[in-house]
Amino acid sequence: MPFAIPSDPDANSRNLSRLCLLRAILIVVLAAAALLSGWLESVPLLQDRGILIVLSLLTAFNVWSLWRLRRGGAVSEAELFVQLVVDVLLMTLVFYRTGGSTNPFVSWYLVPLTIAAATLRIGYTIVLALLTLAVYSLLLVHYIPFAPFAATHMGHMPMTVELAADNPHAHHMTLQQAPDGQGSGFNLHVFGMWLNFILSAALISFFVTRMSGALREQDRQLARQHENLLQREQVVALGALAAGAAHELGTPLSTMAILARDIESDLPPDSPLRADMATLRRQLALCREILGDLREQAAGLPRLSLEKFVMATVERMEVVHPERQFHLEGSIPEGSIEPPATLQQVLVNLLDNAAQAARSEVRISVRDAEACCLVDIDDDGPGIAPEIASRLGQAFVTDKDEGMGLGYFLSHASINQMGGSIHFKARAGGGTRTELRLPWAALQRQSASGDA
Repeated sequence: MPFAIPSDPDANSRNLSRLCLLRAILIVVLAAAALLSGWLESVPLLQDRGILIVLSLLTAFNVWSLWRLRRGGAVSEAELFVQLVVDVLLMTLVFYRTGGSTNPFVSWYLVPLTIAAATLRIGYTIVLALLTLAVYSLLLVHYIPFAPFAATHMGHMPMTVELAADNPHAHHMTLQQAPDGQGSGFNLHVFGMWLNFILSAALISFFVTRMSGALREQDRQLARQHENLLQREQVVALGALAAGAAHELGTPLSTMAILARDIESDLPPDSPLRADMATLRRQLALCREILGDLREQAAGLPRLSLEKFVMATVERMEVVHPERQFHLEGSIPEGSIEPPATLQQVLVNLLDNAAQAARSEVRISVRDAEACCLVDIDDDGPGIAPEIASRLGQAFVTDKDEGMGLGYFLSHASINQMGGSIHFKARAGGGTRTELRLPWAALQRQSASGDA
């Protein structure tokens, strides 16, 4: 029965459920073996107090584990590890009273070790491997010999004792009871079983842990790819809606621009509304310019200098937010770029959000960070709440009362596709720093494909 790789919070719960099923099977097998031993070998295992106590403890522990699962709640790796440790310790008592290392079923220790290697982190696996090795080694020396598992050598039967829980002299190795020269072959076999267990435990701990780690990483990559695919589907849907909206907005914007010009011309020269109408006309012209830019960006941006690209975006923000001061700090790296079509909109979104959050000013710096272009946008606003900052970039998550959360989402989606990243950090003096990191190769992608 395969155990799920714990790539989600419910994986450990499913693994514990399967472990309870395996434990129930183990209890049934132990009870059946005890009955068969009493019937075929006349060894009344079920009359031994130690065996009965272990079976009762295993049953009670399994019932409690099932009740704990039904009660709900997250199952941690540590809890699953403790479950496996309890199984190892209780089964050690069974092996101790039924021949110890001479019991051919002592290799059962590999079962919990394999489960740990496949489902838990390597630290837990190493601890469980050391525990199973320790108890197995202890069973080489200390156990109650069990008549059905005694071995013959050259036709002679070693002088073993049957299960005798109350015999204080029965706790020793079979070799100590065998005649001289007759027990060595059997004990060499037991010693070989022990060495085989060490080798098997080492191989399981190393290779299974490596393979399960690779599966976990593969699951994480698949989850990221699935998330990126969903994000792209959302972006495509929003892009289709935006294209339709841009097409429909052209006519009403033209109508409003004409009406604003007519109203302004009818106002008296000394009317205080003239300044407001002039601002309204500039905003309407900006809206039409944005729609025109969208059409141009769809066809691809021309090659231009990085400084001109940044300055054009900042100038647009100065028109949108005339009450804010935008400062370009330091020198912008030289060189021409052919940016992706969505990069300007990303920068506009980030500057717009910073301007809305700022009290008076927004500072922008652009610098070369080895293989990346790093853009820092600092505002002097109140900052972003930590619980919101960790979720920014998800659809419809915003830190503004009237925001829709699409600006951050679209910006993150676009930058992620370019191989870059966006991070938000609290500034020491108050406000928020937005870090935009974009590989230089992404700024030349269109040019490179055109040259090819």
